[in-house]
Amino acid sequence: MQGRHHVGHGIQCGYSASTSSHGIMERMNNVQVYDPAKLQPPTGKFNAIVALSDRDGGIGNKGTLPWPKLSKDLEYYQTLTSFTTDPSKKCVNIRGRLTWEAGTAAVKSHPRRLNVVISSKMAKRPEHVHHIAKSFEEALSWSLAAEDAENVWVLGGSNVYKTAMSSPLCHRVYVTRVFGEFESDVFFPEIDPEKFQHVRDEALVDTPFEENGTRYQFEIYERKPVVQ
Repeated sequence: MQGRHHVGHGIQCGYSASTSSHGIMERMNNVQVYDPAKLQPPTGKFNAIVALSDRDGGIGNKGTLPWPKLSKDLEYYQTLTSFTTDPSKKCVNIRGRLTWEAGTAAVKSHPRRLNVVISSKMAKRPEHVHHIAKSFEEALSWSLAAEDAENVWVLGGSNVYKTAMSSPLCHRVYVTRVFGEFESDVFFPEIDPEKFQHVRDEALVDTPFEENGTRYQFEIYERKPVVQ
């Protein structure tokens, strides 16, 4: 799977190894880790979202995620990529073909999503796909012009992420950093520290969590302003 998550290992953020697992689990059950209404990109721009291995930036292995199910991360991903402040609008989700094919039926058929798939091989538009694009540039152009779209999210895979992050219209990369060693065969491109900076947002709880023996935390990387 050209996975939906992960961030360049050239950028590292603080992680408290002494955090109590019991305390982490307690917070997970009681805290909303994000406020989606506050995590919206400026008009005419888009965000990317990914979960990746802290060790090597792995995002997928043999068509699935390399780590055990992380329910809080799944909830985070599902909500951000379908949330709009205007109930009459939708979120555009841009994916490569392999990432689309690896997705679940529930994700594909979500009524608040407009699905754009980048592929040179799809001859016929599959169910729940709203547009097939030959390139990332075409996908983005269609997405930003869609009248019923409020937000645009890039969901992978690796090559799509790389192209997306090279665009000056990429506002933020939302990263779930998963701590530990995992076998991966798909990797996230390194985030260029010359172009993106780690930021803290009051809308996001970025302290570590733990599920199924796996620790992870949410991070945001934002494109640096252009210096004139």
